[in-house]
Amino acid sequence: MHSEEHSGIESDKLSEILEITVSGGNIVNSQIVQAQGQQGFWTTAPESPSDFTYSNLSEAGQYNLTWTEPNDGKVRYYNIYYSNESNPSAEQRYRIASIIKGISRYYDLFADNSTSGYYGITSVDRYGNEGQIVYATQAEISSPGLFGSIMSFFEVIIDFIIGEEPEVEEEPVEKVEEPEIPEEPIEEPLEQEEPEPVIPEDNQTIINQTDCTDNDGDGYNISINQDADCGPLDCNDNNENIRPLITELCDNLIDDDCDELIDCDDNDCSENNKCNQEPTNKIPEDYIAYWKFDNSLIDEVSNQEARMYTWVDPVFIDGKAGKSVLLNPGIHKDYSVVISKQYDLSQGYSYLIWFNVYSFDNRTWNGHSLIRDWTNEYNHFDFGFRSEYDSDHRLRTWSKKSGNSTVLLSPFYPITDFPYKDTWTHAAYIWNKTHEILFINGEVIDMKFNDNSFSGNSGIYLIGQKLNGSVDEAMVYDRGLSEQEVKAIYCNQGGSGSFC
Repeated sequence: MHSEEHSGIESDKLSEILEITVSGGNIVNSQIVQAQGQQGFWTTAPESPSDFTYSNLSEAGQYNLTWTEPNDGKVRYYNIYYSNESNPSAEQRYRIASIIKGISRYYDLFADNSTSGYYGITSVDRYGNEGQIVYATQAEISSPGLFGSIMSFFEVIIDFIIGEEPEVEEEPVEKVEEPEIPEEPIEEPLEQEEPEPVIPEDNQTIINQTDCTDNDGDGYNISINQDADCGPLDCNDNNENIRPLITELCDNLIDDDCDELIDCDDNDCSENNKCNQEPTNKIPEDYIAYWKFDNSLIDEVSNQEARMYTWVDPVFIDGKAGKSVLLNPGIHKDYSVVISKQYDLSQGYSYLIWFNVYSFDNRTWNGHSLIRDWTNEYNHFDFGFRSEYDSDHRLRTWSKKSGNSTVLLSPFYPITDFPYKDTWTHAAYIWNKTHEILFINGEVIDMKFNDNSFSGNSGIYLIGQKLNGSVDEAMVYDRGLSEQEVKAIYCNQGGSGSFC
């Protein structure tokens, strides 16, 4: 006997070997003839894939690899190899992807379009035996028709966003390193034009600039010398959008005009419609998408059903409110809910989701995503966990538009004492056209000024990519929710707190 774990790999050691002697239909003797621990008991290589071909996609350097899976029940996954010199051998230095059994297609979107390349494929069984390598031949190109072209386009985009190491070949093509989703650089400050200083009429006594300093160039100062007369003082001299004598914004949780009154508590907001509404204690019903995950992946608004990457049936377990969907990167490192839908989020947006994390894998630079919308390296949004060091994690959002990025962060927590592990936690990200705000369990954790956030246009969303855990009650709004609305959603979906 030997053991098999959930991903299908089998142990490489046997139990004791028991010899049984039978006579006349009865067991007359049994004895252990070999102690446990025998290795190398199965060394037969698995059958190789067949019909391994490649064909060109629409762009130079992009290829579609396909193959026919062997009829071998012991096959666990396939290794794809690449070389730009000749047919590669089945060595680690040539391996570019490992594809689980059940998938017979792979896209290479990053091949070198200036030279030829060569592809090979092998089968690997549950004992780790690798079969004979088979090399690709060029497939006949036939027109897929309009529908087929559209479907192929979206499958390419999904594989690219999910970080599949696409590999396909035409006449051999050079392969750049196994492509993951582009790694986000460390936070870069938003670039802004230097504004013309605005000197207020009642701020004419400022003479000694050694006593009064205007760091952000908005015409209002902070006092270096407490005896200096610097006029109305700037309560945030690192942000030109916060200064005295301007009109208070009524929904950004900031004292914009430095009078120590925030949003609806400020007289500037007395005529604002939001400030005159009765406080809500209900879930706002103008969401544009809502996945409850109650035994289905259907969006409550569009009635459109999402699907699991890698096209396997979803698993539903008890969640925060009803059922939740289980995410298991053991099935595939990018196992996630894939949503093909494009939203107009130019006027603001809100993402909200419940999550329960079981464990972290520090080997992935891109972290563990709750919600991801990735158009390209310069325009994307990611909301999830990131390991900044080997033993610390934090919840963070990353919004990047036209190369400029903002990052919202929770405090660092050691994985051994991570407060969001093995418990249901609610997270919300809000962009209200002036600020980005991160909420955890109804409370503001971080906030930054940003009037130019990435507003989502890839048409592909991923929920739970690389996350080992479960998610529930995922919601999208095409506006920035207020703090009161976020709290109402949190409380109505089972959260607890002094404000519920």
